[in-house]
Amino acid sequence: MTRHYLIALLTMTIPLMAFAQNPVGSLKGAFEAAKQSKKPLLVIRYEQRMVDYPNTYQNETWDSRLEALLNEAQNKQALSDGFVVYRLNTDTLNAEELQFQDQFMLYYTPNFIVFSSEGELIHFYNPIPALLTNDKIDVLGELRDTLKAKATEAQVRHALQGKFDQKTISTKDLLQLITLRTNAHLKSKDAFNELAVRKAPISEELLEPILSQDFKTTDPMVRYILDNFKPKNLDWAYYKTALVESLFENAKMNKDKAEFENVLRLKGDYSSQAIEMASEAYPENPFLDEERHKEYLSEQLISEKFDFYASIADTVNVKKYGNYYAAFVLTDYEKRKKAVVDAEMAVGDYMSNSFILSGDAKKDSVVLAIRATYEKNREMKIIQMEKYFDAENARILNNIAWTYYELITQKADLEKALVWSHKSIELDENAYYQDSYAHLFFKLGDIDKAIEHETKALEQAKTRGHTKYIQDFEAALKRFKQSGKD
Repeated sequence: MTRHYLIALLTMTIPLMAFAQNPVGSLKGAFEAAKQSKKPLLVIRYEQRMVDYPNTYQNETWDSRLEALLNEAQNKQALSDGFVVYRLNTDTLNAEELQFQDQFMLYYTPNFIVFSSEGELIHFYNPIPALLTNDKIDVLGELRDTLKAKATEAQVRHALQGKFDQKTISTKDLLQLITLRTNAHLKSKDAFNELAVRKAPISEELLEPILSQDFKTTDPMVRYILDNFKPKNLDWAYYKTALVESLFENAKMNKDKAEFENVLRLKGDYSSQAIEMASEAYPENPFLDEERHKEYLSEQLISEKFDFYASIADTVNVKKYGNYYAAFVLTDYEKRKKAVVDAEMAVGDYMSNSFILSGDAKKDSVVLAIRATYEKNREMKIIQMEKYFDAENARILNNIAWTYYELITQKADLEKALVWSHKSIELDENAYYQDSYAHLFFKLGDIDKAIEHETKALEQAKTRGHTKYIQDFEAALKRFKQSGKD
């Protein structure tokens, strides 16, 4: 897997001569052009939004800095003379470009991904320093130096990859291959799995890259880590929780139902273990209230199930977990709200009292002022948290109700959703929630009620300046009224 598309880092996103068109037309065409011209290929990965950011907010980004540098006349000419250039926007929907990026561990942009004319990956890096300064950056000089400096490393990586593909690689060389691939931001799932099969030691340097692989619960490396490595160690408990979370995100992204359900069981088990161990280690810390975290975990797991099954239109499970989720929200509502607010205030009290008096009058006056301000605003803080609790639960109920509107057809289930929708409005009177309520009435065939509540939604949107909703609400109201005439 040494000669294929490679690309770079993703998460924050980056720029690059973003306003120019790719003269070669496609990524495949870029590799062909590099081979024909005997020039290296430079793939520049950027995020257009971050290129444009200074136009609105007057703050420079890595992407905008690179775009400005590459648009300087001398750099444009040197780039054109020395390289075949392909610009890749992270917002792409192009299947070829998405597949290309999927081979890499992506964290942020901009990225330079440099290939030889024969299509061999030489290096992958961020051409802009992490800390933006006004210093002149010789982007192309660094690029030329990179080609020279990384050529040997690339050759070693390619040779080791050949040994791995032929199943003749030693454990020592396997570890070196993983390190070199990691340096080039290449995923190494197969190599990591082979490492696990050999029960080789896992160094700290490999822990973060492991989280960036496309692992599933059936992969040897997953079982190797979860079944070994200091089961009573809190740091490892946190790491195992992070590994399970990465599996969970992969399952959701791939809409893999069987994997999702496997990981969900692991997520509950390992998250609970981490919470218990942290609570035992720090019994006085209110941030680690075990009961509070267990309740939060229960809600999170129900929420994740509901959202996932909605994403794959599994209506049987949407109804099952929609009922569970709504019941969780509504059962003992006021009691639960008080418990949550009390727990938040306990954290605030802990933080306020953590400021220790030192005996220094000047320093102590600051501490006492902080405590006094906290006590003065305590009641207001409680009210704010109660309102936030109501608003968050209103959002949840509206989400469940709207999902039912979109996916469910049975009258009895839609009538339940109508109740949840009404409760969301009671908790947080919101034009968006009125719109959901109106749509449920419409789907149930009560056109008059649908028109009544869509009209309220539109009036609220206009009154409160929610301009982004107005056009949609007007269209819905028109549709409801037209339906009543037909």
